Amino acid sequence: MQTPCTRCGTILRPGAKFCARCGQVLAPTAPPPYTPPAAPATPQTAAQQAAQAAVPAARAAGVAVWQVSKKGMGWFARLMTLGGRAAYTEIVSPQAAAEGQIVTAPVETPMAVPLEPAAWLFLAAWVLLPLLLWAAAQPVGQFAILAVGMLLLFVVNFAGLRQPAFSRLAFSRVFKRQNQRVPDLRFQINTAQRGPLTIFLVGPRRDGVTLSTSQLVRVYGTLAGAQLRAWKIEVHAADGQPLGTVTAPRVLPLAVTLFAPLGVWFVIWLLVLLIP
Repeated sequence: MQTPCTRCGTILRPGAKFCARCGQVLAPTAPPPYTPPAAPATPQTAAQQAAQAAVPAARAAGVAVWQVSKKGMGWFARLMTLGGRAAYTEIVSPQAAAEGQIVTAPVETPMAVPLEPAAWLFLAAWVLLPLLLWAAAQPVGQFAILAVGMLLLFVVNFAGLRQPAFSRLAFSRVFKRQNQRVPDLRFQINTAQRGPLTIFLVGPRRDGVTLSTSQLVRVYGTLAGAQLRAWKIEVHAADGQPLGTVTAPRVLPLAVTLFAPLGVWFVIWLLVLLIP
């Protein structure tokens, strides 16, 4: 590139330090920055190129498989409860059945261990269901039996049926053949939604606090009309400060009675069907 002199305009020769015509001293020209030569590209083999091209496709396929699996598990969960979550919620995260204030002093009296019909239904479901599946022999007939059980579970969940219920006390009477006497604690609470309710706890208790009138309680259990059989009571003072918890043998409602054996045998049936 030709550079003229800034004073007289004469074209300067490359590398000149002054103008040959007028003697103008020229400013030194900075050398161009050093640019290292580019490293030679390493040729890729066809296998390497194919592997690199397959990475996005494999990642996309993995995401698609996960989405299908996630959707399948969602449908499986819906199938097991047929739209209801009562049994699962009762087992994993039970909800309070009532909240209110104690209006009558708790009274405890001894009673015989109750012979609860739901305990027999629970045991019968564990025994009769595999017998029916074995008698059906064919997978189509076995699935029909399980489908009827799931439909029954759906009806129970949809209708909100929780009775008949049972606790482990029934098994002590069935298997130990002992007509023991256990405490029966009863009192009344006043609720905003249901009005007065009679609360009773049957069986040995763990008393974290002494129950008395004017206390606020959150009761977990099964409701039948104006009576609620409790298995856990969270107690608060009148100002809302937590005082403790009173627990008794856990009461399982009808949904759990049906869900537990039906769910276990359904999983066993699937494993036997899918595993050669």
